[in-house]
Amino acid sequence: FSTYVGGSGNDQTAAFGAHSLVLDGDDNVYITGLSLSDDFPTTPGVAQPEFGGPNFDGIVAKVAPDGSDLLYSTYLGGSPSGGNGNDFMSGIAVDPVGNVYVTGHVHSVDFPIKNAIQPNKIGSPASSDANITKLKPDGSLDYSTFFGGSQNEWGHDIEVDENGTAYVLLYSASDDVQLITEDAFQTESGGEIDIVVAEISSVLQVNKVGTPQVAEADSSVTYTLTVENSSPQPVTDVVLTDTLPAGMTLANVTPDALCEEETGLVICDIGELEVGDLVTTTIVVNTPSTVGPPLVNNAEVTALHPDLGLLTYNVAETTFFDAADVSVDIVADVLDENQPSDVGTGTPLTYTATVTNDGPDVATGVVLTSTLDAGMELVSVAPAAPVCEEAHGVTTCDLGTLAVDESATVTFVVSAPEERGSFLHSVAVVSDVPDQDTSNNTSAASKFAEVYEAEVAVTDTTRVGEPPVFTYTLELTNASTWFTTFDIASSGNNWTTVVTPTEIVSLEYRPTPDFDPTATITVTVSAPEELSGVNEDTATITITPRAGPDKAISIDLTSTVDDEITDRRLYLPIVGR
Repeated sequence: FSTYVGGSGNDQTAAFGAHSLVLDGDDNVYITGLSLSDDFPTTPGVAQPEFGGPNFDGIVAKVAPDGSDLLYSTYLGGSPSGGNGNDFMSGIAVDPVGNVYVTGHVHSVDFPIKNAIQPNKIGSPASSDANITKLKPDGSLDYSTFFGGSQNEWGHDIEVDENGTAYVLLYSASDDVQLITEDAFQTESGGEIDIVVAEISSVLQVNKVGTPQVAEADSSVTYTLTVENSSPQPVTDVVLTDTLPAGMTLANVTPDALCEEETGLVICDIGELEVGDLVTTTIVVNTPSTVGPPLVNNAEVTALHPDLGLLTYNVAETTFFDAADVSVDIVADVLDENQPSDVGTGTPLTYTATVTNDGPDVATGVVLTSTLDAGMELVSVAPAAPVCEEAHGVTTCDLGTLAVDESATVTFVVSAPEERGSFLHSVAVVSDVPDQDTSNNTSAASKFAEVYEAEVAVTDTTRVGEPPVFTYTLELTNASTWFTTFDIASSGNNWTTVVTPTEIVSLEYRPTPDFDPTATITVTVSAPEELSGVNEDTATITITPRAGPDKAISIDLTSTVDDEITDRRLYLPIVGR
């Protein structure tokens, strides 16, 4: 796919950014950069839906895997406030649950800040600090902090581990960066500009897991919540509030001494957490008597930090009552087993996509989407419309319902691009039922288009015996762009014809003079015993690139016998005697 993401002004990625684009496990696309547009497309509920301006604001956007939807988009920037007001985002990362982390450099003193380890920008209005910002999966702000000293800092790159700990690479021109730790490898600036590496984690690590993820009616679900103080200071007044989904009732909670239920809320007064302390709360709930749509269990943790004030963390876990695991696999026919990835330019190729439901429940609303690389053209698809329909290079197949362990097959005939190079046929499958494993929802088959050309010429012809046997020597030259396997066959004649060989495997091409792209073909044509008058027979010799059957060439070999000349040659010696 290809899509614009921008407004009426200047929108771009940072030239100094290391990673301005990243994918998550579901192939959603996350981008970051900078915008001078006051109408850059944003979505409701995000960290900053409005332009800070009038200079550059940073931007973060999440685009659907097929490019058809902007899932969320937000500005990240402030106002000039005495400086130049330019705020650039240059590095982006995403964790396994969809939280996004960005870094860049900001001049605005009113840049969006929350739960910050450095809540204020240091230095003159003209200088910049790096920022480290975390967005929740819906694009709202989780935390955001300045990072810098009295001179310039530039955030360059950011990575994140599975626990949500961010690792940031930045440049610093300051000798007084406040957040350099006491036990660091190098606590003092070494020169005009230094590299700074920082590890940033949330003050509290809050996690939630529900088991089973797919529940039954009149059963139970266990939610396990952990709260850990990962900051270098104690926190107080820690309270966990869990909101039970409608239709679910509390069975029990541990530790019961800290928790109580109040009208669908489980409230646990955890109190103080020393550095490194971890508290686990287990909440067991009863599921409704009849199953329905997925139920979301939300929890909120609040805590009081001595420097940062009141902090709030939200986590959620979804319980499904129906689930399936639909998967797809696509394979392309192999035309030449000697070069299995190759196909001739413009040659039709058959792909088979198999969609399977591995359960545990019936999958409804199963839809397969096929996308072709540029230059490929769909020749046919089976099943045809209305099941499968093509528009703008994308074929959508409504496969309906698949029972557990049931499969559906879709066959595509596609012509390869006319230009030499690799090309990809990609497929993806979704259903209306929650999917337990989205890692197998996509598949792709890669091929390489080669230009197949050949030349053939007769280099020698002999005639021996009566009735005569004609022998033709042909020279085949591989003028293709790669090693090529050729199949040789004769057709169209009545006399006995033998071709040797019938295949030439991986004939060399000529990238350099050291390669020999030629091969010899021998054709023998035997005339029958009884002939009268002048007779001729034409054998058509067809030479076909195995991976490009539509690129075949042919040559006609015509053998002629005059039986009157043959008789005179036989009897003249006797008459002369």
